[in-house]
Amino acid sequence: MKFIAAIVACFATSSCVWNVDRPNPFEYERWSTSTSTEPVEIALLECGYPDIFGGASYGFSDSDVVYAERCMRRSGYQKKNSYAYYICTHQSNLKACHDGYAPHREMKRRLNSPYCEKYTKSKFCR
Repeated sequence: MKFIAAIVACFATSSCVWNVDRPNPFEYERWSTSTSTEPVEIALLECGYPDIFGGASYGFSDSDVVYAERCMRRSGYQKKNSYAYYICTHQSNLKACHDGYAPHREMKRRLNSPYCEKYTKSKFCR
């Protein structure tokens, strides 16, 4: 009986650690569209993301995340797990969650982004 309980415990705990060896996807891998043939990386940078890999190391504020995600959605992109939704659920007093503002994409924002400053020869920075 103890042997069966041990086997059941092994199966139960192994299902909890599924995909633990895989890294989180980059920001550009989280977005998709069926309407645009333009690379998602260009849209990310033009909507204000500091980097196509993610904005955590650049001091990307919660308000910046909300506005950038709105810009991406306005441009026809979809994201499965919205971090902006999580932010607005847990920080209901955040101005960005209530003002409804969705910025437009700007080429200048992309070319002056930290990503393009670091990777000057990138095809997304031309």
